[in-house]
Amino acid sequence: MRSARSLAISAIVVILILAASAYLASGSGKERTAEISVNGTQYNVYIAATPEQQAQGLMNVTEVGTCSGYGNCLGMLFVFGSDSNQCFWMKDTQIPLDQYWIENGTITSEAQGTPYSLTPICHNGNWVLETPANTSIRVGQKAALIKYLT
Repeated sequence: MRSARSLAISAIVVILILAASAYLASGSGKERTAEISVNGTQYNVYIAATPEQQAQGLMNVTEVGTCSGYGNCLGMLFVFGSDSNQCFWMKDTQIPLDQYWIENGTITSEAQGTPYSLTPICHNGNWVLETPANTSIRVGQKAALIKYLT
């Protein structure tokens, strides 16, 4: 018969495994990256596809950095299920960002986000691309998701 101590340890191990599995299944435990093309130029981006990832966005990030060993990241691509009004604010976002709304593969709107601003910026799109300020992307350019990297 097992001792009470070994049963307690087994129970803790099972709880930790279940918690880790739920965390990984939510997408929070793995950083998704993808390769996109904007006007024929390829970039690596972080992907925000779940509501949790989209709520977090680039908050508390001091620089965009590298995409999990795939080279420099342009920013973050928010992937939404439908073409609708998407609103963003810059709460807890430390770096100035350019934001681009993409409808059916074409950049249709752009805005400049000011760090820590609580003012929502809204436009229609099924994707939104956030990049560090002064990226040379413009309205009317074509954008495409080429492949997921991770």
